[in-house]
Amino acid sequence: LDRYCGSRPVALSQEVASGIYVARFSAVPEPDLVSFLSIGLSREPLPHGKAGSTPIRQELLITVARQYEDYSWPEVILSVAFLMKRNRRALSRGDVLGPAGDLLEEATGLGLTALLASAPSFFQQGFGEIATDPPTVIVELIPLTSLEAEEAKRDWWAFCGRIDNQEVDILDLTRGVGTRPRIGF
Repeated sequence: LDRYCGSRPVALSQEVASGIYVARFSAVPEPDLVSFLSIGLSREPLPHGKAGSTPIRQELLITVARQYEDYSWPEVILSVAFLMKRNRRALSRGDVLGPAGDLLEEATGLGLTALLASAPSFFQQGFGEIATDPPTVIVELIPLTSLEAEEAKRDWWAFCGRIDNQEVDILDLTRGVGTRPRIGF
């Protein structure tokens, strides 16, 4: 990881009971981005996919534009880690967690309500897997609006194509402002 993130995070959060840390790396992987990475979730291999599949190790990653770096990303990562441990299941690429209310308590107006599990989007090839036994896979969690989450659940490949074509700018967390479904009249 040092090769991609540097040897020292600028901040480190710890959830004492689980022993999972979340490291914050500024200007990683690019100068205008900030990345948050779990450390310690991979100690326990978890089954993924179909029953009987080989367990894998995972760490969780969220990469955001610098202007959103002070939001509670460590808490989001820890919440997903707890969910994985409770369910005894690793995430698979394309899994959508939510929608289930506002993702960020301090940013309810953004309309972010879900997360998409993906391969790391902004890092060089090779970052997504660490050679351990079993392998450790880095899973990027991409914040989504409710509408995007439903679209990703329907057709994950098509939604990822929209990201690749820059129709959905996953670094613009204000993209959901004004697009929430209306309730009532």
